[in-house]
Amino acid sequence: MKTDAFVFVGGGSGGHLFPGLAVAESLRQLHPLADVVFFCSDRPVDRLILEQAVLQLPSLRWESSLHFIRGGRLRRWFLGAWRLLANYRRLRRRLREIEPVAVVGLGAAASVAGCIAAANLRIPVILLESNTIPGRATTALSPRAIVTFTGLPLRSGCAEDLRCHLESVGVPVRRSVASLSGRPRSSPGGRLRLLILGGSQGAHRLNQLVMRVLEQISGLPEDWEIVHQTGPADLENVRQFYADRPWRVRVESFLHAMEDELAAATLVISRAGAGALAELACANLASILVPLKPSVDEHQWSNAMAYQQAGAAWVVDEQAADAVAVLAEHLTQLVQSVEQREQLAEGMAAVARPDAARRVAEYLIELAHGAVKHAPERGACACGGCPA
Repeated sequence: MKTDAFVFVGGGSGGHLFPGLAVAESLRQLHPLADVVFFCSDRPVDRLILEQAVLQLPSLRWESSLHFIRGGRLRRWFLGAWRLLANYRRLRRRLREIEPVAVVGLGAAASVAGCIAAANLRIPVILLESNTIPGRATTALSPRAIVTFTGLPLRSGCAEDLRCHLESVGVPVRRSVASLSGRPRSSPGGRLRLLILGGSQGAHRLNQLVMRVLEQISGLPEDWEIVHQTGPADLENVRQFYADRPWRVRVESFLHAMEDELAAATLVISRAGAGALAELACANLASILVPLKPSVDEHQWSNAMAYQQAGAAWVVDEQAADAVAVLAEHLTQLVQSVEQREQLAEGMAAVARPDAARRVAEYLIELAHGAVKHAPERGACACGGCPA
């Protein structure tokens, strides 16, 4: 009996990989014989994330098959088309070998070659779009897809840019994080904890901002503890900063057991990637969001404002002249006020979608069984006009 295979393609950041890994985890839980393969980029962050994922999901396979162009803008422009073609040919050959039920595009440039190859091979393409503003890759690939699963509510007018069926399910998060939804939070040893998350790409400027705030703030009591995720480049510098500070501090370049960190946190300062926001919502955590600026199409700013408007977070503009003062004021208020933290936590709970990964996985299984009504017939290209 032929095993159902599902391919996930994309990468370049945790924000793109983690939702796919969450769906893969649910897929294997609901369909234990499913064969799950990730084609990721050759960036170190992809290797780090997927090596850790295999420890939790040994049946998962992955390959660094998507090569990025490094160097200046002119070099990237001249070599970009050639690299895209090389990635396309490589993935088309691998997809012929695997014969998957579907290819799931995780967004960003790393998803483009695999999704085009799948569409040209008449393999159904499913897209995951987590942000309030669809990414350029998702928008460009949407005519070739049978469905795009959206995470955060799309900003007004953005739905029209996605030319395929849309399903709003929320941002897929790993089962261990989704299980935090609705559970009471606890602090280790009764201590209150500030968790600082810079993400895989936006850590440096957030580290600098937070250190400037902590140098002058008087509102963080000594009985609080701090867990600070710095990214690899700033690890030693941030550790040195905290060396003579009064708080109990743990500084890490990457946090592997995020569910444990979220469960133990009291208050969070974070970037505003959609995946991080979904995890904070499932953990019902009061949060101060510092969107990465500039990000593509300012999607982090749009994400953060959606949470602030829902009463789930406070937002700081890191490029504003008073960013240090505003972050210091927000941090002081939330440290001192249990009531304000609880109000934000309730707002987070209201926007949480802990079942998103399971819903996407169920769709993929239905697709394998021929039960998806709006899917094209097997052998018909999703975009209706691709060459063989």
